[in-house]
Amino acid sequence: MLFENKRFREFTYVYAVVSVLFLVATWFIFGALQKSIDKKYLRFTAEMMAEYDDSQGKITYSENNDDIDAAMNALRDMGYEASGIYKMYTEVQGTFLRNRWKAECVVLVFAVVVYVLTVIYVRRTFGRLRQLTKEMNQSLETGNLDYTSVYEEGVIGRLDDAYHTLVNALKQSKENELHDKEFLRDTLQDISHQLKTPIASLTVFNDLLLDGKLDTEEEKIKILEENHKQLDRMKRLVLSMLKMARLDADSVRFDMKECRLADTLEMALSGITHEVKERGYVIHNYCNEDIMLLHDADWLAEAFGNILVNASDHMEPGGTIDINVESNAIFTRISIKDNGHGISEEELLHIFERFHRGSNNPNPNSVGIGLALTKAIITGQNGDITVRSEEGQYTEFIITFFR
Repeated sequence: MLFENKRFREFTYVYAVVSVLFLVATWFIFGALQKSIDKKYLRFTAEMMAEYDDSQGKITYSENNDDIDAAMNALRDMGYEASGIYKMYTEVQGTFLRNRWKAECVVLVFAVVVYVLTVIYVRRTFGRLRQLTKEMNQSLETGNLDYTSVYEEGVIGRLDDAYHTLVNALKQSKENELHDKEFLRDTLQDISHQLKTPIASLTVFNDLLLDGKLDTEEEKIKILEENHKQLDRMKRLVLSMLKMARLDADSVRFDMKECRLADTLEMALSGITHEVKERGYVIHNYCNEDIMLLHDADWLAEAFGNILVNASDHMEPGGTIDINVESNAIFTRISIKDNGHGISEEELLHIFERFHRGSNNPNPNSVGIGLALTKAIITGQNGDITVRSEEGQYTEFIITFFR
């Protein structure tokens, strides 16, 4: 299995070549040591023979093996064969030659042991790599991304951690994709459900006009006015749903700027000018002109506008809306309070749910998405919104932005 890996084959070839070179080098090193001993023995022999007149000059010092053999023969002729020096040299020569082969064997055994230990370590390492590869393939084939990282040090540990990070990223991506699909499905269902009623009304009204069942112009005008209301409701519904979809998908990038809060509130109030004049509402805006707030003015004005529209829908003619603002070094708090019908404790739990319409909502064209959109806008700008109410007394929305 290991030799299937190109890198390991290359390592084996290089290791074998280096081991052979080391063996050859060891052999030549021992040979050089043997020559050195021979030289010293020859020099010693020549010095001894120089003491005898009959042998002086017959043997001279040389690095030649022939001279060494001649010196050995001369020593034997002179009766030194049984001497301690001669025996010592022959024993050293024999021991040296035997140890030379032993050293070569030791080097060879050491090289084999190192290679075997390397193979064991590499097999263990490759075994973990094969396990990681198997788990990766199973994750891709089965889609099962449940994986527990096993802590290890070194390169394998870093690879294991990197794989664990990749698995978590894939799992998060899979969950996000599933969430997006569910969100798209729910959104389409909501739009379909909400458009069903106005489309049915438009169909009935158009059939009445086409069949000529309306006798007077006043009836026809009334039907056309109803058509206009339904179309306006559909327009507001679709636009609100698109905004909600963008906010839920986190595709809205708020243009956060330090702006005057009073200007943003005025933008929101301008949206209900007609209702204020028509129904005689009284609005008290107590926002200080100098209060600055980091926010997206256009989106926040729409959120305030939805709250004001909700208040106007639940007040009697001549009702009052009070807007108070508290600002300090920690937070900015906006309170929008009306003296309308109020909200029951049960409905307070669902007031920010999409398509929730209160049981006492007097507006038949309400789509029930305004407050859900308001909360999404405010929380998207790092704010918080709460509501408190007492039936028949008041409803107060409190928006808080921490600095």
